[in-house]
Amino acid sequence: SGQNDICIGTAIANRNLAEIEPLIGFFANTLVLRNRVSGEVPFIELLQQVRTTTLDAYAHQDMPFEQLVDALMPERNLGHQPLFQVMLVLHNMQNTTIHLPGLDMQQITADAAIAKCDLLLNIRERAGQLQCNLEYNTDLFDTTSIERMTCHLTNLLNAAVSLPTCRAGDMTLIDYPSDQTIQQLFEAQAVATPNSIAAVFENDRLTYTELNAKSNQLAHHLRSVGVGPDSLVGICVERSLQMMIGLLGILKAGGAYVPLDPDYPVDRRAYMLSDALPVLLLTQQHLFDASTTDHHTLPGHLAYVIYTSGSTGKPKGVQVTQGGLVNLMKTMQQRPGIEAEDVLLSVTSLSFDLVVPDLFLPLISGACAVFVTRQTATDPTQLVAVIECMGVTFMQATPSTWGMLLNHGWPRQSPP
Repeated sequence: SGQNDICIGTAIANRNLAEIEPLIGFFANTLVLRNRVSGEVPFIELLQQVRTTTLDAYAHQDMPFEQLVDALMPERNLGHQPLFQVMLVLHNMQNTTIHLPGLDMQQITADAAIAKCDLLLNIRERAGQLQCNLEYNTDLFDTTSIERMTCHLTNLLNAAVSLPTCRAGDMTLIDYPSDQTIQQLFEAQAVATPNSIAAVFENDRLTYTELNAKSNQLAHHLRSVGVGPDSLVGICVERSLQMMIGLLGILKAGGAYVPLDPDYPVDRRAYMLSDALPVLLLTQQHLFDASTTDHHTLPGHLAYVIYTSGSTGKPKGVQVTQGGLVNLMKTMQQRPGIEAEDVLLSVTSLSFDLVVPDLFLPLISGACAVFVTRQTATDPTQLVAVIECMGVTFMQATPSTWGMLLNHGWPRQSPP
């Protein structure tokens, strides 16, 4: 929420006297738990703070909620609760079976038709487990947002259990290897599937071992000429296996790549070079005229700098860190998902951000990346031939490319 002063509502049975226990009636009350949260304190200290706040609230549970609202006189709004918008209710009553003569009874759970507040987390103790149900206002949240929120909560709880002394502000909502870089994920995959095909271009292909070895060679050379963490290295190459070697070599050396499409106009490439000021430029021999100490890379270092289209002015370089790149790739690895048996076809320019999953998603998943020339990517006959010949299972492209394939009659309709 970005807030450090948080009020959460909770319900309490309010049967704290023995004389009340046998009475029939509704004694429940609503409590407001106010916590001032600092990201600097360890989680275990925050937990103790919340426990103290909760016990203090229990000590005053006889105070009617309505009387509290009257005393505080908050600004009223029919759209939400006056003192809080989020509730957490723990249902920890013992399950008792009632036996009546000639009558079988069974407890059922009914779904609420109307949300009682913006968010309500119901927690029930069942057989040594906590079963959680999140009730929400559909005017404010959709199903996808709530599912993501539950994943965030699970990740926070896992982090709290594994490292309770961690600062509250350092706990992450997202579950991904935040201590690794994209090249480390690739290297781990190269160890796991050394002989699998990592990349294909026309009649050439490289296994994971070969791609790792060649990119290591380049990385050693780049380090010897001064490339290190956050060093910008321009790369102006056509789609090829050399492109993949170049990208991984730059990253392994600790640098961040700046893609320069060789088909861009000369003045656009010149502007990008003068603006980014890379320490050196990687290119292919036939493009040379047109292109004009061990370092440890951390997730906070840059992975690449990519330039916007410039449609509203001059192109602007956008810096993307290793941590952001790893987060995106690990997320896409789960959804939409990719397996080691998949074959991904890349048809996108290196200077277009859409290409990033094409480059790295297969390489951290044991899958195979297939690259084609620009001519093939824009010719539906050639493109369909590659798709069918290579057994492509995964491709992302712009609507114009998909439209071109559909107009060409792909996918082919099987005879009845």
